[in-house]
Amino acid sequence: MNEGSVFSQWAHRIAPRTIALDSGIQVVIRPVTVESLVARGTIPLTLVQDAERATAGKGKRGGEENFLLTIPIINAVVMAAAVEPRFADVADIESGVLSIDVLSLAERTRIFEEANAAATALAPFREQPSGDADTAPSGKNVRSVAK
Repeated sequence: MNEGSVFSQWAHRIAPRTIALDSGIQVVIRPVTVESLVARGTIPLTLVQDAERATAGKGKRGGEENFLLTIPIINAVVMAAAVEPRFADVADIESGVLSIDVLSLAERTRIFEEANAAATALAPFREQPSGDADTAPSGKNVRSVAK
């Protein structure tokens, strides 16, 4: 495989593409992953962890409240992924930026899923920790300190 074809594969993978929402309105999006937004500091890791616990049913609140924890993440991905039109927390019509609030939750979710499609496709293959991943085992199978 020559260098040009490898680059073209990557260029195709990250190229913006048009999707149609259920309302018939089109949006041009680019691929964005939650992980990349966390790495850039766009969204805090604690927010992602809370949302993961909520969607896994481990949250302390009710189901609807747990779902509400995922909305800021969905919004962040939508705002980062949308190429045309662009979305932000506050509209700036003169600059061509619409408020995220003009999108229904279903439309935001569709954009989120499409923009995050590669990561979503890999989700079944990710190894999930068993038990409480936040705590270390009780010292069993832990290497001794190097001398």
